[in-house]
Amino acid sequence: MATNKIATPTPAWLYAVLAWLKGTPLGGGVFAAIVFVLGIFFIHWPLWQTNQISGYGIDPTLIFPATWFPMGLLFWLWQDGLAERVLRDFGNGVGKSERQIRAIYNEFVSIPNSTALILSGVGLVMGGFYSATQASQLGVSGIVFILLSSIVPTLGSTLELLGIWRWVKQLIQINKLYKEIEQINLFNLWPVYALSRYGYTLALLAISFTIFIDVVIRLDGGNGLPFYNIIYTVFFGLLVFIVPLLGINRRLQREKRRDLQRLGIELKSLYDETEIAVRERTLEKVNVLHSAANSLKTQMESIQKVATWPWTPGSLRNLLLPILIPLFIAILQRYVLTWLGLS
Repeated sequence: MATNKIATPTPAWLYAVLAWLKGTPLGGGVFAAIVFVLGIFFIHWPLWQTNQISGYGIDPTLIFPATWFPMGLLFWLWQDGLAERVLRDFGNGVGKSERQIRAIYNEFVSIPNSTALILSGVGLVMGGFYSATQASQLGVSGIVFILLSSIVPTLGSTLELLGIWRWVKQLIQINKLYKEIEQINLFNLWPVYALSRYGYTLALLAISFTIFIDVVIRLDGGNGLPFYNIIYTVFFGLLVFIVPLLGINRRLQREKRRDLQRLGIELKSLYDETEIAVRERTLEKVNVLHSAANSLKTQMESIQKVATWPWTPGSLRNLLLPILIPLFIAILQRYVLTWLGLS
């Protein structure tokens, strides 16, 4: 018997955890803070015990691995909320029903259970190996200490792998959603802007968060995050922002050319009629045709101003601006402060 029930997001086990997390104080904020503190403790404890870090000090470069898992959980919740708002704006803009919007959302945020299980296994193995290698390079020895210092970063790497797979899946889905816009109105691009806002917001947050951590480490006297971490984040941020827009950019260009060509043909026809009216000395008709030609020119100018990249002005500038901050601080540390004799 057919059922009208809309499937819930998957993987079921992850969304069960997220549902519980949303019910904790501050929507998971307190839990994330506790995991963050425990992560810093677990990572530093072996180093304290072997006196590689004296006086229970905190190494700024080891703060970043402790943030990945708790911030990843909060980011996942926030990302789902963003997706729901964006898809509702898009769905309302193209005439989708509430039920259709909900179905689109569930498909958009879901990872098939079997795929999520495989990715989680791969993430645990790869993340565990990488974290254990990093711990060994820091001088941590003993299986218990290595496991202790690796547990939070490993969980963070696993959640990151799930997130990357879902991002790739969503890039494909966004392009499919763009194809559902049967007719583009160049004077009402709100549904298009709604979808582009998703990639832009994700990219801006990912880049800004990574740059923030880098700046904190630099201001604390460190050398910042490894360069590959920043390049990795910026690359995926720009990928998430730009790739989904390539298809709709081509459609907007075609629509713009089509409208300009149509108006150009109509304008040429008016000029021909005006020329005939001038020869026949029908001045009243000339005035009417002249007014109509001016209206067409105004329409053409308006269409020419329509951007074929569906983002609001300043979006790309705002996205790239945070990348310049660590560069500015590095220059300040290396040259200006040295010149002033302050470092």
